[in-house]
Amino acid sequence: MRVANVSGSKMSSIVPVRVLEPLSVQIEALSVENKAQRTLRLGEGVNFVAKVTGSGTIALQWKRLVDGKYTAISGATGEQYRINPATVADAGSYKLTATSSDFPKEVESDPVVLVVNKVPVILVHPVSLSVITSGSAAASALFTVVARSDTPVTYQWFKGADTTPLVESTSSVLRLASVNAASSGVYRVRITNAAGLFVETSASLRVSTSGSTTPSTPNAGASGTAFAPAAWWVYWTKASNATASKNLSGYLLLERSLTRDAAGKVTAVTPGRAVWVLGSSAVSRVAGDLKTDEWSAASITTQDASVSERGEFSAVAYRTTDNKTFTVSGRVETGGDAALYGAPEVMAGNYSLLSEDFEMDLSWDAEQVLLLSGDTDLTEIVKSLKEDLVLELAAIRGE
Repeated sequence: MRVANVSGSKMSSIVPVRVLEPLSVQIEALSVENKAQRTLRLGEGVNFVAKVTGSGTIALQWKRLVDGKYTAISGATGEQYRINPATVADAGSYKLTATSSDFPKEVESDPVVLVVNKVPVILVHPVSLSVITSGSAAASALFTVVARSDTPVTYQWFKGADTTPLVESTSSVLRLASVNAASSGVYRVRITNAAGLFVETSASLRVSTSGSTTPSTPNAGASGTAFAPAAWWVYWTKASNATASKNLSGYLLLERSLTRDAAGKVTAVTPGRAVWVLGSSAVSRVAGDLKTDEWSAASITTQDASVSERGEFSAVAYRTTDNKTFTVSGRVETGGDAALYGAPEVMAGNYSLLSEDFEMDLSWDAEQVLLLSGDTDLTEIVKSLKEDLVLELAAIRGE
């Protein structure tokens, strides 16, 4: 700067001037449609990139929301934070914070939510079948699968390695109304969620003619010497239909017919009927409000854990009169009350009821199994369970 007056002029010394730029930090947007969210398929990667302006020496720290508080991610102090491959555990909300030598007060970015789409989980696998045909009588085969996903799923069945979908095979149940020797083979199902992620599982069908020397593979029946006999298995049931926001509770009874020798010793346990007793805590206040649905033994295909390739018990039912189905399955574990009977402690499945599809979660009811151990009159059994269910539903309501 030069200063002048009548006596002359003088140049001042040069003084540096620094302009401090305010500190700002954001996470670079990877999506124009939704800047606050990144959506990945399981196993894909994402690279969060910092967009930082400001003067001074800048220090960065990436953070993640944990238990309601953004917590520093160890070692994540660079201009990029990469997750590859992404797992379900990586899903959550992320922020970037910054400080500088000129602005020691911490500033933070807007949060970005990482969504990791999960593959569907198969709870009940289809069961391999052996079918014997006789004369002109038509024989059928039924495969079913139960899956869970955080988004809606679609189903598609195929035969073997063929990529051409089977006709009318886009539900969780595949019914082959008339089978013959050419129908034998492996049937697989692909379950795909809204993100395009899929899983597959399969089961085999073997069709032979009556009198054939090809042995059929048993899929039901368990030795009575290994398990405690029970006329009925009883499961406490919770049913949900997310589409209709409807929830039901109740019981599933599975009949176990006991075969005894001349001395009265149980020699075999074979499947029989099934009965559902269900109600809603919102509307079911008396026994008359409850729904009872009985299935004949002929409509149910049962596989015991003793002959299951996966160590699972499963029951698959199809009723021709109304085209309704249900499927339940669970792994038989060692220990626990249910294991004494060769039964799963917990099961899961699907059930079509009143033109609605329900997801089922079932747990062994040891008390009811003991109470019903000597009962054979199904009418009285259902009456007793209805009385108990009315009380259970009242308790759920808090009454």
